[in-house]
Amino acid sequence: MGTLLIDSEQAVISPKQLRVLYELGQEESQKQIARTLAIEPSTVKSHVDNIYLKLGCHNAAGAVFLACERGLIKWLPCVLC
Repeated sequence: MGTLLIDSEQAVISPKQLRVLYELGQEESQKQIARTLAIEPSTVKSHVDNIYLKLGCHNAAGAVFLACERGLIKWLPCVLC
């Protein structure tokens, strides 16, 4: 599995949303993300919905791909970045 590097200087999404995006990139479910980050599942859902809205996508794979493509994160190895 690769390593996700976050470039917060270029972020158009909040640091908390980047953290949720990182967990999505690790193929974690929203329930698992809530447990990992010690937040409510509804908070994770809100972050995910905002990530999708801000990146213009509809799923976790699309969010990770678009964030990588836009330079918000680097997924190593990432043949698309």
